[in-house]
Amino acid sequence: MKIELVTPYFHPYTGGIETVVMRLAEGLHRRGHTIIVHTGNTYPGFHGILPKEERYKGFLIRRYRSFPFSLFLPEFSFTDSILSLHNYSALMNDYIARRYRKQKKILTPYGTITYKRSQRKYPLLSILYDTCIGKQTLSALDKIVAMTKYEQQSIINKYPRLRDKVITIPGGITIVKAKKITQYTLPKRYFFSIGRIAESKRFEDVLSVLEKFPSYHFVLAGTDTGYVSHLRAIAQKKNLADRFHYIGKVDDGEKAFLMEHASVFIMPSSAEAFSIASVEAFWYSKNVVGARSGGISEIFKEFKGALYTIGDTEELENALRTVLTQRVSPALKNERRKIIISKYTWEAVVEAYEKAFSA
Repeated sequence: MKIELVTPYFHPYTGGIETVVMRLAEGLHRRGHTIIVHTGNTYPGFHGILPKEERYKGFLIRRYRSFPFSLFLPEFSFTDSILSLHNYSALMNDYIARRYRKQKKILTPYGTITYKRSQRKYPLLSILYDTCIGKQTLSALDKIVAMTKYEQQSIINKYPRLRDKVITIPGGITIVKAKKITQYTLPKRYFFSIGRIAESKRFEDVLSVLEKFPSYHFVLAGTDTGYVSHLRAIAQKKNLADRFHYIGKVDDGEKAFLMEHASVFIMPSSAEAFSIASVEAFWYSKNVVGARSGGISEIFKEFKGALYTIGDTEELENALRTVLTQRVSPALKNERRKIIISKYTWEAVVEAYEKAFSA
């Protein structure tokens, strides 16, 4: 098959969506398919312009001038390729849905279709978008890929006419050997979070409860979109600057090491369709706590993790105290790993996408 993937940002930018697209491109290429990734020529926090074309890990990346709201105008190489679109409400996908009507189009929306208005980046504009643009785009698609059963049912509840188009394929993880971090001296006890550093991730909630745990630090990793300065200001105001450590981007081995040695992994995000990092934490970490947010709730219930209400720092504090005093049994840890091996490896995810593309 010839498969052309479209995403607002891509390599070298790394986030949840970018990780999914990267693993799909790599996996589908290894299976013998022709893969091209179309994306913008810049990304959040980067002020330069990336090369127009780049060969990476055997597949081609093509980059285009980006306009507001993730609009760019891709030119596809094949008239019979399958178009794998990523991220609902990114305007380049709306352009594609109208410009390339005859080609098979499959969208992975990452939860955005059914987010609450308060979770959308532009709440008021989202009403206009959903009514005037998004609804037409969804009608033009052949399939919509939800990442959890929760998201699938939420899409169907909102748009019953899409019932036959919506399927569920989760995100996946790569199980790696932990690699010791040498450039930082990690504190003995710390809470750990990772992700794109942005307002919707609610990392400030962890800083809010850190005051209640004076012997613990907060280690944060991920790509900064300009929000780290805000978090540092909060830490400074709360006299927590010496216990807040932002260490930037880390590779998979370093991430595994940080998860293995963390006292608790925390996923505080208010807008997560799935959360690959949470699944990784259930493999590597001793204790895992997450906010009740979309796909996070489903994943944490499956793996028997601790949940708290989004933004409720008192409930977060109680969840942390509970997991710190209750050890995860070997039986539960083995159960979690069996689920991950059977369902959440990238091999299984790529195979599921391949079947969806060929159906």
